[in-house]
Amino acid sequence: MAVNLNKPHRWKSDIAESVKAYNEWFLASAPEAFRKQRESATDQVRVAISETDNLSQINATILEDHPEILLSLRMATNPPLARDRLVGLSGIKKSMVQRMEKRGSLPPRMAPGDVYQHLTRLGKV
Repeated sequence: MAVNLNKPHRWKSDIAESVKAYNEWFLASAPEAFRKQRESATDQVRVAISETDNLSQINATILEDHPEILLSLRMATNPPLARDRLVGLSGIKKSMVQRMEKRGSLPPRMAPGDVYQHLTRLGKV
């Protein structure tokens, strides 16, 4: 049972204090967090654009050399391509896509050239 649900005059000051505390935290902390994320995303996009010759040369070799650009490439589509949709279209494992995006690396047992061979075997290249 909600004790003071119909008596907002009893907790009005608590709401004001809560909003004030949140606003103080947001103004103190959130801009720093957003700034760091924006810088990181900007760096990733710059690498993706430069390594793909302004997104005109996207191939397995580039993905092998720069797996960290996969997220930027996914977000460059319109509408952005969902991770699960990419997995379904490419035929590769979701864990590989996640590793490329989050760690910026290929699976440890994957040798150079394996991305191209894998996609060719699936008929995706």
